[in-house]
Amino acid sequence: MKSAVDNANANLATAGQQIIDIQHKITNVNSDIGKYQAVNKHIAQLQKGLNDLHNDVIDLRNKKLIVQSLEALPSPGGAMLSLNPPGCSTAKASGYPISLCAEGSPLMFDFITSGGSRHCCREFLMKPIVFPSDLLEESAMHVRNPRQPSASGFWIVLAMLAMISVPAAFTLHTVKASAFQPLNRVVAGNPTPFGYSVSLLIFVVPVLAIAFWFFPQEHIHISQRAFWWTVGILFPFGAGLDFFFAQFFFRFPDPDATLRILAPALGHPVPVEEYLFYLTGFLAVLSIYVWLDGYWLHAFAVPEDDARRTDFDRLLGLHANSFFLAVLLIGGAIVTRRIAQPDSPGFPGYLTFLVLTALVPSTALYREVRRVINWRALSLTLFMILLISLLWEATLAIPYGWWSYQPAAMVGLYIRAWDNLPIEAVFVWIAVTYGTVLVYETIRCWHASGRPLGDALFRRNAARVRRPASP
Repeated sequence: MKSAVDNANANLATAGQQIIDIQHKITNVNSDIGKYQAVNKHIAQLQKGLNDLHNDVIDLRNKKLIVQSLEALPSPGGAMLSLNPPGCSTAKASGYPISLCAEGSPLMFDFITSGGSRHCCREFLMKPIVFPSDLLEESAMHVRNPRQPSASGFWIVLAMLAMISVPAAFTLHTVKASAFQPLNRVVAGNPTPFGYSVSLLIFVVPVLAIAFWFFPQEHIHISQRAFWWTVGILFPFGAGLDFFFAQFFFRFPDPDATLRILAPALGHPVPVEEYLFYLTGFLAVLSIYVWLDGYWLHAFAVPEDDARRTDFDRLLGLHANSFFLAVLLIGGAIVTRRIAQPDSPGFPGYLTFLVLTALVPSTALYREVRRVINWRALSLTLFMILLISLLWEATLAIPYGWWSYQPAAMVGLYIRAWDNLPIEAVFVWIAVTYGTVLVYETIRCWHASGRPLGDALFRRNAARVRRPASP
């Protein structure tokens, strides 16, 4: 009996020792678990540090790209604005637009002062970034906003015309004798049957190509209301020129160059091609400008929702320079007529009509609308139309008698090298291009503002928040 009790006690002692050993092992395991948890915590901290370092590297990369891009831009002044590419949406902060760009979106960067920060997006950013406004202060002073129209755009376009036309005028003035045959001898042989009618394709083909190929292919959205309003306003001026004044300004020596379909006009009828000429001409000028503004030179366009287009005071306002320029041109034409044609009675009515149709709207509209005109698109449109018109008139219409001009209504200055083409024939398409763009941009501003027409034209915008003057 005693032996059995001793064995039991021994077994209990052994079991107790085993329990103690197990407890020690459990303690050791808990200690190891604590160590593993501490290691995991350190690993998590290291991972967070690596992520922060990665984000810092991305920010530095983006900022370096932006600084390099800013330093590469040539012109001073202004601040970059968003180009609103695919993948980005537009929001407003403190009244200024900013870009909200999806990760990896291909776009051109912008930065706009808003609440003390500059919001930037650059090509193929890994993420949008925001940084203090003083980071790029020095570089920003050397950047020019490509969307900001130049305040001197009108005079730059005139200077571009002058630098080409002045030396050309001196060169053409060296021609002392015309190389062309007398017109009555040329017309007698019917040299260009239906030539005037077919030549309208010079305007029609670009209009169709732009409308049904270029616009759809590039998914360019245009303001169709503004487009057709412009055509509807301006075409009556072209038609009115023929209807009221063709009997004083024009002649049509070769009827075989037309379809011989006559359209009504005061004094005597005119070829129906005359009305089609002005209709297709306005369509061509406007289509080319809209195409250049919406695609080829879109970086310099003012967006439809830009404050410069929507937040104007009133559209009508006196622009004194346009008025004085009109007076100067008409007065100069009258004086030139008396000097160039002292023995020939007459009045420069054609140039007077062109000046009034171009500069009267400019006198009333230019002050507000100049901020939104794409002057680069306007200048390229002007040179394209001038090239077309000179090709048309100097090589075809005048030498072959499709139309001609009545000397009594001209200034009296002729280009002998181009079969005595009057200078008004050059000026007409300058006036048409400028007037078309001016009216079109005015109507776009009115539509973009959402204000009634009478209110937009005449009533001052009392709620207007005036922006800082553009450079």
